[in-house]
Amino acid sequence: MLRRALLALASGCLLAVALTTGAARADGGSMDAAKRAMEEGQTLYAEKKYAEAAAAFARAYSLSPYAAFLFNEGVAHERLGDLDRAVATFQRYLSADPGAPDAEGVRARVRKLEAAIAAKKEQKDPPPAPPAAPKDDEMRALVLVESEPAGAPADVWERVDPGAAGFRAEGDNAGWRKVTSGATPLAVTLPPGKYHVVLEKWRTFNRSESDVDVAAGRVHQFKANLSQGKFMAFLRVTSSVKGATIYLDDRDAEPWGTAPRGELIKPGSHKVWVEAPGFEPFEEEFKLDAGQRHEVDAALERVSYGYLLLDGNAPRFEVTIDGRPVGVFEGQKPLRIKEKAGVHRVVARADGKKIFDDQIEVPLGQSREVHVVFVNKYGRGAAWAAAVGSVAFLGGGIYLGRRSNQIHDDMKADRAAGRLTSDDDRASKGKAFALGADGAFAVGGALALLATWEFLRDPLPPSGAQIDEPRDFGDKRRRAAAATRPSVAFAPLVLGGQTGLAVGGRF
Repeated sequence: MLRRALLALASGCLLAVALTTGAARADGGSMDAAKRAMEEGQTLYAEKKYAEAAAAFARAYSLSPYAAFLFNEGVAHERLGDLDRAVATFQRYLSADPGAPDAEGVRARVRKLEAAIAAKKEQKDPPPAPPAAPKDDEMRALVLVESEPAGAPADVWERVDPGAAGFRAEGDNAGWRKVTSGATPLAVTLPPGKYHVVLEKWRTFNRSESDVDVAAGRVHQFKANLSQGKFMAFLRVTSSVKGATIYLDDRDAEPWGTAPRGELIKPGSHKVWVEAPGFEPFEEEFKLDAGQRHEVDAALERVSYGYLLLDGNAPRFEVTIDGRPVGVFEGQKPLRIKEKAGVHRVVARADGKKIFDDQIEVPLGQSREVHVVFVNKYGRGAAWAAAVGSVAFLGGGIYLGRRSNQIHDDMKADRAAGRLTSDDDRASKGKAFALGADGAFAVGGALALLATWEFLRDPLPPSGAQIDEPRDFGDKRRRAAAATRPSVAFAPLVLGGQTGLAVGGRF
């Protein structure tokens, strides 16, 4: 009894799935993926890659459980020669959509395949049968008919006579056959051909109708705005830059959305713009008929320029690029410089600081932050003190030397005139002046050498910079993260004749 109850419950669940699957609606992402899988399967089938085609159709059904995917999978198994799987798949198709327009034909096809399987089992070594050549009319298409609001009565008509006149709302429509009827949303599996979809006047809503050219192995999606009495078209926009802004028909209006996006739109002529910071705008014009699908794949290219954002540890500094003045940093916000992409020579000058001079690459269509770390100019007080002392001693030496020479000349003149006496003390004075001059010259020379050394030497490193990785225009999150990121900087320090290391940071 328990087993029977479980079987009855399972049968009821399967029946409920079968009754609802044909009209089920999938979410947009799954439906788009299912469409791509369906088209991939059709391409593989045409290339006689039946196993791969069957897998693609099965994947489409797993993404969006519409019966048309099962039918095409069954055909691929049949062409592959796997008749058991073909029968099982066709039976799943009939269970999923028992009211399909071709249900009787599929049942007959299953009976024929089962007879072939039985015949093969009676043979010991049946010769392998080559797969039959594919035909377009063996594949089915999925036609989805929706309306806003849902629940409208829908009819699908097939043109069975190629010479029949166009479908008319009022008329006998000879050469046309009604394929199916139902309420929207309606999903129907159809072979390729010419069809006409009609949503009858319903409640207070207008009648809507559209011709449909059904192609093999495709998904055709129709949606009618009943208040306007029009069927819609489908537009999908993708971009090489995820999240790029999309404008539809009016660039000055609110954005249509961000890439990727797919949506039903009104038939007619349209124009799409796709934009992203740091990239050249993309635009495309196209025309859509009712039920037609259009794909826009915007391959965005970066602009030929970039930006440098400069700041630093000086309250004010001037910047030149390749010898051209480009601006002044005032200590408030980074100096933003637009420059052609490539490597440029960047020079920054601040009062009392060493010049920053480096080659920096401006990224293509991106920004790069440069945080200049200025180093104080090395003090020359000791050099000037030594230079002054050198001048003083050298001047003293010159004075003492001249005095010594003058005394020597005076004594020589007095000796020649016979006026020089033995007790004349000028000789000792002249000698003292000469020794003083020599000492002063020695000290002055040493101080001159010391001054020269102090003027030439510089123990402090040059000014440098922290150069960040490029980031996209408008990427404020990365800037905020960089502003709060801990950092540590080291610089030599000279104070009162003592040398040390200064440490600074942001935590």
